[in-house]
Amino acid sequence: MIRHVVLFKFSPGTPAATLEEIRDGLAALERKIGGFAAYRWGAGVTDDGRQHGYTHGFTMDFADEASLRRYGPHAEHQKVVAIIKPHLVADDDAVLAFDYAC
Repeated sequence: MIRHVVLFKFSPGTPAATLEEIRDGLAALERKIGGFAAYRWGAGVTDDGRQHGYTHGFTMDFADEASLRRYGPHAEHQKVVAIIKPHLVADDDAVLAFDYAC
């Protein structure tokens, strides 16, 4: 199994409705693309300096590396990416992705 971890730095004032659209769009990818078994989304709950500006994040558990590789360029995933991008801070580190075997 491969765990895909993604953190976002959303711009202050990003509407709650937009964050919900992003959350739901990512969740819908399980049935539209397949290949992953678990999805969790959340907003940061602490502000103790360790978050480095990241406001939200999610994890997805993929069956294998091939499933993860299909997911990235998939048209349905790219539709959600297009919703996300305008709401990120102007920062080279606005998105952090990390994948590991577990």
